[in-house]
Amino acid sequence: MPAVRWEVIRQEAQRLATLAGTPQAFAAGWEALVERYADRNYRRGQDVPPPRLPMRRLPPAVLSAVWQTLRGHLLLRPDFVLPLADHLWPRGDWESRLLAARLLGLAQVTPPQPVFQRLMAWLQVTSDPPLLDALLQEGTARLLEEAPAAYLDAVQAALREPRQSVYGLQLLQPALEKPTFHNAPRVFNALEPLLTPPEKGHRPYLAAALRVLARRWPQETAPFLRSLWLAHPSAELAWLIRRALPHFPEAQRQRLREVLNEG
Repeated sequence: MPAVRWEVIRQEAQRLATLAGTPQAFAAGWEALVERYADRNYRRGQDVPPPRLPMRRLPPAVLSAVWQTLRGHLLLRPDFVLPLADHLWPRGDWESRLLAARLLGLAQVTPPQPVFQRLMAWLQVTSDPPLLDALLQEGTARLLEEAPAAYLDAVQAALREPRQSVYGLQLLQPALEKPTFHNAPRVFNALEPLLTPPEKGHRPYLAAALRVLARRWPQETAPFLRSLWLAHPSAELAWLIRRALPHFPEAQRQRLREVLNEG
């Protein structure tokens, strides 16, 4: 791997960005750049799990320069974004999929369905935590900013489908964490069927959602959980409520503890 000189990589990234309108040419230039800077001497430690996807171990400075330059170029050329993302994702290596996931956050969202459909499809084949974070945090950025109602409509539709509900729960999380999101009652309505009773495979995602709800809307979330518990008590629901308790203010925490103890 050659030494990374910032001025050189910035120039290379600029040349690469000019190819964004021709995905095949971009892919060829991207492959050449990756081959040039890949760290072939990297040795995984015994305690480090193997990567889930082929990984070239590009230096962070190279990835950062490519992304920042490409992002600036595409902000003025939104029509290039989805075709380029569609060309990068099937390549299957970690770095290409990271770029593709980030590109979703730049894509036009009028209409929102093309971006959301890709999010759903790509989530279903992604288990690598950094790539999941890129899809959920960066890939949803423009949807949540410009089409939050349509985003929540699509999430609710996914939550109603047994084969998609896990991915709907994953996509709900960035909406809950967005400071400008304030539609807690709609979230309660969407989550209620999944909490009565909770399925084992949903538990980590439901726990994550309830933690955010407890922090942001404690006065609404505590009565919601109390009513669920009184109507549909279960060991699984008790487990979820207990995981959320530390995130409530003391008053709501104590009331929920009393309800659980009564059961």
